[in-house]
Amino acid sequence: MTGDRKAELSAENISVSFAGLRALSNVTFAVHTGEIVGLIGPNGAGKTTMVNVLTGFQRPTDGRVLLNGTDITRYKADAVAKSGVARSFQAARMFNALSVAENVEVAALGHGAPRRQARARASEILEWIDFGGKAESPASELSYGDQRRLGIARALAGAPKFLLLDEPASGMNDAECDDLNAHIAEIPSRFNCGVLLIEHNMRVIMQACGRIHVLEGGRSLAEGTPDDVRTNPAVRAAYLGADQHPPKAT
Repeated sequence: MTGDRKAELSAENISVSFAGLRALSNVTFAVHTGEIVGLIGPNGAGKTTMVNVLTGFQRPTDGRVLLNGTDITRYKADAVAKSGVARSFQAARMFNALSVAENVEVAALGHGAPRRQARARASEILEWIDFGGKAESPASELSYGDQRRLGIARALAGAPKFLLLDEPASGMNDAECDDLNAHIAEIPSRFNCGVLLIEHNMRVIMQACGRIHVLEGGRSLAEGTPDDVRTNPAVRAAYLGADQHPPKAT
């Protein structure tokens, strides 16, 4: 990618049905490099299903996924990843017998980086995410919050154009969430990629995202800035309860 040209990952009229149950229905939105887009909704809204579609883990019933105009809907997950779309998972997926650094190196090697380059990339990412002092520690010794951050480091090791984060703040306290937010905010400029952030923690969403897409019952309910979404009556009713407002970004 050169100059100011931005890459785009887009979902066009995505629908997914499981045994007749409609998990997603005609959902359309896009993410560009240089931005952080939030994807929110109540439990069962279809957020993780959408992430699975975008990353090749789930084939949609209808609709298509485009990466810079190329239809990748039928790509398998490994081909999507090699095309530049990475993700983290709700459950930490680590090699517990390896060190923290080796976990990140393996991810870089899996994307074709030579060993020396993989080691250098791992070192850079771990220093950025404040893991420099833990690089040689066994991954099995990490706290739950640190396991979540290692998942982000592993996803970044392949130098993706787009990073999809599936509830990275789950189980973190407020201080850990603030630290995570500070790092997420740096990803678009530091790693030259777009971020799709799926998160139940509204404080994290409101602070991190420039734009938010809301799902409810598998359908698109609203899209806009954090303030637009926070004050949208339909979002308040469907996601937070009619008498509540999402928190302001502070």
